[in-house]
Amino acid sequence: MTGVKSLSLIFLLTLLAAWLQADDCVPAFIQAEECKEYIGDSYDCGPPEEKVRSSFQFSWNTYSLQAILRHTEGRGIGYHRGYTTLEFLWISSAFKRYSLFPFIDLRGHGFNNQKLAANVGIGIRYLAPSRWIFGANLYYDFRQGSHQGFKRVGYGFQQIGIGLEALGPHWDVRFNLYEPIKKRWWNFTQKVFESSLGNIEVDSHKRQHSMRGFDLEFGTCLGQGSLFDCCLDWKAYLGFGPYYLDQKRNDEKWGGKLRLTANFARYYLLELRASYDRVNDGAIQVRLGVTFPLCPSRSKQADCCQTSDSCCEAAIRAIISQPIERMEIMPLRSHHIERIKKRQRDHSKRDLVV
Repeated sequence: MTGVKSLSLIFLLTLLAAWLQADDCVPAFIQAEECKEYIGDSYDCGPPEEKVRSSFQFSWNTYSLQAILRHTEGRGIGYHRGYTTLEFLWISSAFKRYSLFPFIDLRGHGFNNQKLAANVGIGIRYLAPSRWIFGANLYYDFRQGSHQGFKRVGYGFQQIGIGLEALGPHWDVRFNLYEPIKKRWWNFTQKVFESSLGNIEVDSHKRQHSMRGFDLEFGTCLGQGSLFDCCLDWKAYLGFGPYYLDQKRNDEKWGGKLRLTANFARYYLLELRASYDRVNDGAIQVRLGVTFPLCPSRSKQADCCQTSDSCCEAAIRAIISQPIERMEIMPLRSHHIERIKKRQRDHSKRDLVV
């Protein structure tokens, strides 16, 4: 029920954002491939006198600031419920040739069962003259674990994530490494009484732990175009690759994942995700999202394609400003044990071992 409410909220906010932007009926999604052909062997879109400058340029001015609201429904890798995300992505540095673009990424997640998770990341993206964008990032991840006593929110798990990315004209490559920190195991116990067995006390134990691992993704654009007289541009993207999770005690887990993303008018997201491994079996998720550009504002981007130079700059801005793709929810493994001893409440000396 919570997932339905989140999806309804996303839908209403999307309608509101579309109504507010209705007067900007211009091609919103930039043809990045055409831009790269226009600029040849360099991403530099500045005037000719700037192209011959080889000095290193750097600035801490705000390059992009956006708020992203999305909901993911369905179970995923290491979790079984959907969640809603609010993300703020701030990217610094003015657009210059050979420029670095440092960023700060803040994400908060609320699961359908009221548990929480969060990510805090920093990183940098480098705009190379070879038509590639290279990036590196460092994240701190937090996720609340199982319910303490299965009724209250339990302890949290933490990990550090390191990521590398290379975004090219036709293919993108992303690699992420995840390493848990601090305590990796938590044990929970609950006492219940089984009326079907004559009011016998049952000790139910649950053990939950985090896992180190990595994932590798290859991505490419499947196609793009415009609908409704260029007022609704779209782009389809495919990402796929393997992942590995080491659960200690010689229990390894290899798997594969795939995502099919559709962006509409640059700010609206519809995504289908699928994964499979021998432990979690198959999992399918649906994700809806809307992006609110805070800087530069929507009005400043409306005339992005009036000239070739401005179109080129807008295309590069769209690539540099895209969110980091990674496992934002820590995968956890749970073990349930209901064993043990069941003792009658009349304090008899007879124990039942299950």
